[in-house]
Amino acid sequence: MNTGNDKHHHAHSDNRPKIAVLIPCYNEELTVAKVVADFREALPESEIFVFDNASTDRTSEKAKAAGATVVPSPRPGKGQVVQHMFETVDADWYLMVDGDATYPPGPAKEMLEIAQRDRYDMLVGKRVTPSNELPGAYRPLHQSGNRLICWMIGKTFPDSISDIFSG
Repeated sequence: MNTGNDKHHHAHSDNRPKIAVLIPCYNEELTVAKVVADFREALPESEIFVFDNASTDRTSEKAKAAGATVVPSPRPGKGQVVQHMFETVDADWYLMVDGDATYPPGPAKEMLEIAQRDRYDMLVGKRVTPSNELPGAYRPLHQSGNRLICWMIGKTFPDSISDIFSG
């Protein structure tokens, strides 16, 4: 376990970049094992970290059993746990996904390849495109909220945004 002062560092025997999949979780025992397994399959060269944000269920137990490195993150709130993840894990590339299984793992490798090739500092994937409505990609009230907030941002900024809650 990490106290927050030591960085987890995943080393490779060759010069491949170190990839960390970061999963902030709060009470995700029903889905976290699937998320860990899916991203392990999509990115077998990565190390998978689950940051348990004071869950009251068996999130940590399920994540550990699925093969993730589990790090307790006791400061409440997603912003706090995201800060803790980047303070704690040392890698060349980070992929952050939620523990609720709303992000498909399939595009992960391609997204990393694009970010590395084009030297992006950050690449944000969206769960849904007009031609690709993924079942379960949003919780029911999130669909309406996402549309409303994207519409409001679109009135202020010139770029089109269709998944403000992604990432």
